[in-house]
Amino acid sequence: EALIPTPFRSNHAVCMIELRDGDLLCVWFAGSDEGNGDISIVQSRFSAKTQTWSGAVQITHDATRAEQNPSLFRHPNGELWLVYAAQISRQELTGERFNLQYTAIIRRMISRDEGVTWSEPEQMFEETGAFCRQPIQILSSGRWIFGNWICYDDDTRNGSDISVVRISDDEGKTWKRVEIPESR
Repeated sequence: EALIPTPFRSNHAVCMIELRDGDLLCVWFAGSDEGNGDISIVQSRFSAKTQTWSGAVQITHDATRAEQNPSLFRHPNGELWLVYAAQISRQELTGERFNLQYTAIIRRMISRDEGVTWSEPEQMFEETGAFCRQPIQILSSGRWIFGNWICYDDDTRNGSDISVVRISDDEGKTWKRVEIPESR
């Protein structure tokens, strides 16, 4: 059991991975409230040597989007991928609407030094409304699968969302979208 030091009021959706040296890397989203422009991805590292967690460090910085639901994935080439959803943040222009998930895109950042530094974010799929929560999985065949869902702008408040699986047979260079039948 551990308490990770964080100065943020809201902390949610944790994901953790063991690093090559035995340390643990933990990511989550934090800020004032889910959907706000100050919601960003933060990380903390557990040192296997000292048995302590570092303080929370903000690693994404897009004030126009609420950056949420991070997952960590180890690429076979050794890279560490941070994958997360980034929806337009609630602002005066969006009015009273709480849920703007239909504006989300899925982004990826890459670390080649075990999470010490990260690349600039890049959008993984062209589709707007794509939301994610779970890490990419590699099947025994070598095929990659990445479960996520597509959110729509309607009055059902997520009732029209559908589940999809992204499939890659070339280690994430290209992806095919497969909709799960009757997943609404």
